[in-house]
Amino acid sequence: MRMIDEDEIDNKLIGILAGDTYWEEKINNPNVIKQEFKKIESWFEKYKKIEGTVLKITRFDLVDSAIKEVEKAMVNYEKIF
Repeated sequence: MRMIDEDEIDNKLIGILAGDTYWEEKINNPNVIKQEFKKIESWFEKYKKIEGTVLKITRFDLVDSAIKEVEKAMVNYEKIF
């Protein structure tokens, strides 16, 4: 999930357990997954509103993008540590 929190990039990875039938049925149906993304977006917006922070969710990406983000983070970690 691509988001901006207090004017800073604050992307989130949302993991789904392999074999989770609830999500397996939804992830491959574009109309249904959009509805699920809206639920997640609503939850984060309410959570951040309680904190008093400004949040903007720009888009949701799927697995390939998440893998690239993790790989990039691993490279950055190796550079620092």
